[in-house]
Amino acid sequence: MNVVLIILTIYFFIAGILGAFFTMYAFINRKSIIAKTIFILGFLLTLSLFSYLFELNSDTLEELLFWNHAQYLALPFIPTIWLYVSFRFTRYKIPFKGFNVLVWIIPIITFILVHTSSLHSWYYTSATMVEGLFNHALELQKGFWFYVQMIYAMGMILYATIVYFLYSLKCSLGAKKVANRLVFASIWPWVGILLGLFPEMTMGILFAAVFMPISIVIFGTVLFNRYLISIKPIANDIFFDVANQGILVFDYNNYLIDVNPYALKSFPFLKQYLNYPLDEIINFVPEIGKIKGVEHLDSFEFQGKYFQTHLSLIKDSFGYSIGSLFTFIDVSENHRVLETLKKNQSHIEYLSVHDQMTGLHNRHYLEDYIANLKPEDYPLGVIFIDMNNLKMTNDSKGHLAGDLLIKNTADLIVTVCNSNDLTVRIGGDEFLILIRNSTEMDIREKMKQLQEKAKDKGISFALGHSIKTQKVSFDEVYRQAEDRMYMDKDLKR
Repeated sequence: MNVVLIILTIYFFIAGILGAFFTMYAFINRKSIIAKTIFILGFLLTLSLFSYLFELNSDTLEELLFWNHAQYLALPFIPTIWLYVSFRFTRYKIPFKGFNVLVWIIPIITFILVHTSSLHSWYYTSATMVEGLFNHALELQKGFWFYVQMIYAMGMILYATIVYFLYSLKCSLGAKKVANRLVFASIWPWVGILLGLFPEMTMGILFAAVFMPISIVIFGTVLFNRYLISIKPIANDIFFDVANQGILVFDYNNYLIDVNPYALKSFPFLKQYLNYPLDEIINFVPEIGKIKGVEHLDSFEFQGKYFQTHLSLIKDSFGYSIGSLFTFIDVSENHRVLETLKKNQSHIEYLSVHDQMTGLHNRHYLEDYIANLKPEDYPLGVIFIDMNNLKMTNDSKGHLAGDLLIKNTADLIVTVCNSNDLTVRIGGDEFLILIRNSTEMDIREKMKQLQEKAKDKGISFALGHSIKTQKVSFDEVYRQAEDRMYMDKDLKR
């Protein structure tokens, strides 16, 4: 066997194996939309490479034609799929309506013409077997459609190269390096196709096939070290499918590319927005902005549930950011417990300064109130109230009746006071009213109102009063009001 043929055979066999591995890897990770496109490309490349390998080692015209036709099961469509891979990678939008139909017309016509070449001469006018430099080879006389297909193929791959190049101009540094490698990978098949237009320069070798493995290696290196096929293997490292937290995976362009079961359980509508950009999703569902944390929240509330969030970057082996992993966990129960604790704390704080039975302020609050009096609060009027006959009521009617009498007395006191007055229960049957910035006349008027309302409601109590100035201590004023209350009590016996 010719040495050159041996080298080419080994070369294309290895290339075919690489293509098959490339295809299987994409198939395993086919949930990603770009992986599906790459799977098709890998399958077509593998088919064409192995077919050309067998063509190189064919000894009859029939075998040569068979394997040539086998190549054309894939060759017409490779440039188109190559272009679509560039669209998927860069998130390039389809240029115009109908593009997805028009772009397939020439490959389909080529496919039909090649496999019906015995009926016409549009693609090949003749095919003969000749002795090449290293083995038998096909000598094909090209028809006009061959050049149409070649120009089309060059145009598609050039288009893909331009798409990568334009993307590299506007993307981040890490993505730029990857895009530049893909530009380089796209140049090789383009050069191979160009050489195919000049058979006298190729010595019977199909250089498009020779250069294609170079592109596969470059492309594959990018794919397997970066993330184009799927970020899910990375996400699986943190128990993507079984995690007790929601996980949203966004690619480098902020497209939602994967959602784990926990996230779908909490937000079922996310499934229909896979492969949508975040900005577009927010247009449809504004609340998604909270889920992604665009408001930079550590937690958020959604439809009565509370979630704690965390956002982290996904990096490849080169240290480049290739996407983001947004996680959240339902902390509604924790939130409810915390709210209960807050309410309990508020209740405890309330009880610390209020009398539980009457709702009036207690002695503890009174001490703080006196300590924080301001000059404008003086003169401070003090009315001392002591209920009559509470012990008799408790003894004759029971403590429930006594408690009710205390509450009714407290309610009566509140009705004659305004928002600036302080009402305090200081003991079992003793109350205080503190009136800021008051006069003797103000105090006596309030005491008169108390007596009148008490008479109407059948309540009896004794009253005493005093006035505190800044120079007099509260204890002294308190004793004076208490003494006057006892004097009033003695008069009513």
